[in-house]
Amino acid sequence: MKLHDLTPVRSLDSSVERLPARSRSFATAKAGNPPKSRSAGRRRMTLFVGLGNPGKEYIQTRHNYGYVAVDVLAELLNAPAFKKDVRNGVLLSSIVHNGLKVFLAKPLMFMNESGTSVGKLVRYHRVPPEDLWILHDDMDLAVGTIRHSYDSRSAGHNGVQSIIDALGTKAFHRIRIGIGASQKTNIPAEQYVLERPSKADDAAIRSALREYLERLVEEAFFEK
Repeated sequence: MKLHDLTPVRSLDSSVERLPARSRSFATAKAGNPPKSRSAGRRRMTLFVGLGNPGKEYIQTRHNYGYVAVDVLAELLNAPAFKKDVRNGVLLSSIVHNGLKVFLAKPLMFMNESGTSVGKLVRYHRVPPEDLWILHDDMDLAVGTIRHSYDSRSAGHNGVQSIIDALGTKAFHRIRIGIGASQKTNIPAEQYVLERPSKADDAAIRSALREYLERLVEEAFFEK
């Protein structure tokens, strides 16, 4: 299921499919519009988790754009500073925005163990899987492409697979951040994701990501 495919030079007016019936967090009024706010009677809560590796040596690597995405969301929502949640093994911030309780998290475990932290967080706050959004890098997407998917397989992303294994379901949302394919540089994938992108690629990714998240916040499910 596609929400948007976005590059820095492409319009956000691409077609949108309705979310699967089992996920009624959001409803799409018509093709071309972002998903609208949650329907009346639903619990007003959502959890965004940005994937990455903890540690200064990983901050600017390709594998850590999930962390970058959550930081951008926190800035857009004017959320308070992240604090260490020892119980659940994450850095956590939360804010009520237009009646919606928004949790923002960055796991403190390494990428391949993300499911441990996410599983604890989901159970502790009783967040249904369909109200969970995972933000992560994706080598299958070109640099600067942002794509939404729901109820989809991990496609070899170990962090996502760890979450699927921990939750026992893949019926959650993902915002996939294109970092380009390692095959083009003949670099092994495990090395490619742990390297820093070029300045041009980093600028393209951050620009596309901010544009996408601004649109999400302004027009999608954060009703004003």
